[in-house]
Amino acid sequence: MATPKNEDPVKGAAPFQVEGLSDIVDISLSYSGDRLLALKKDGTVWGMGYFPKTHKQMIDSFQVRFYPEYYREPAPIEGLTDADAVYTGNHTNAVIKKDGSLWMWGYDLHGTFGQAQSFQPIPTRVELSPDTE
Repeated sequence: MATPKNEDPVKGAAPFQVEGLSDIVDISLSYSGDRLLALKKDGTVWGMGYFPKTHKQMIDSFQVRFYPEYYREPAPIEGLTDADAVYTGNHTNAVIKKDGSLWMWGYDLHGTFGQAQSFQPIPTRVELSPDTE
């Protein structure tokens, strides 16, 4: 959650406008509450909070709650434009673009967007295959 400058985030704060986040049409807060994705009206995706860059950083966060990549200010997620919806899971992020394509990054437990039990630090297009049943 965003906190005003020079205030302790553990103590909490009254609601306030986050600078740099306006014209928001969709927002998703992770299950653990440590990051959010915001979709702006112009189709850009912005992130704020904890976005690990390596699998080790993610594991370290489980054990000691060490957040080396914690963004207190909103920042655009590179490579994502023309987005239509955003989602944050426990350790996975997803964006659906206006063309219907699905983009994911984070921990890939089941191999949905890479190799099972791997970590993907940047958004990756997921190739969806039709149901074969």
